[in-house]
Amino acid sequence: MLRNLVLVCVLVGVVVAKNHIQDQTIYKILNKSDNGALTITSDNSGTDDMKVRVQSWSDAAGQKWKSKQPLLAKSFEFKPTSNDQIRLDADSLSNVYARMVSGQDTKSWYVKDMGEGVFQIKNYVSGTCIASQGLTKPVKLMSCDNSPPQQWTFTPL
Repeated sequence: MLRNLVLVCVLVGVVVAKNHIQDQTIYKILNKSDNGALTITSDNSGTDDMKVRVQSWSDAAGQKWKSKQPLLAKSFEFKPTSNDQIRLDADSLSNVYARMVSGQDTKSWYVKDMGEGVFQIKNYVSGTCIASQGLTKPVKLMSCDNSPPQQWTFTPL
C-alpha cells in the first residue's frame, strides 16, 4: 500500500513539474484567445522602448523568450533570444515594452498556473496582467480577470 502511495506521489509530481515554467528555458509564448505570439516589434517611435505585440508565429528571434529566475525568487524575467540585454518590462501607463536592463523591479513577472497548460503573466510591481488586444496590436497591462486575452501558453523550443 505504501509503495502504491509513493508511486502515485511521484507520478503526480512529474505531471505538476511539466506545467511549471522552468528557469533558463526558451519559450514560444502564445495567447489563448487569438493564438498570437508575444513579439518584439521594431517600431519604437524614436524611443529606446520596443513595443511588444501579439503577432502570428513566424519563428523569429523576437518571438522566442528565455526565462530567467533570480535565486530564491518566485518571479521571472523574460528576455528575447535576439538580445541578451533586453527584458520584458512595463510602465505606469499599462504599456508593455522590451527595454534594456536597468535593474528595475518592473521587469519581474509572476507566472500564475491556471491549469491545463495555461498561465497568466502578472507584473511584480503593479499586480496587473499582460492582455492581448488582438493580432498585430500592442499588449497591455490590465486588472487580472482570468479572461482568454490574459491566458498564455508557454511552449519550450
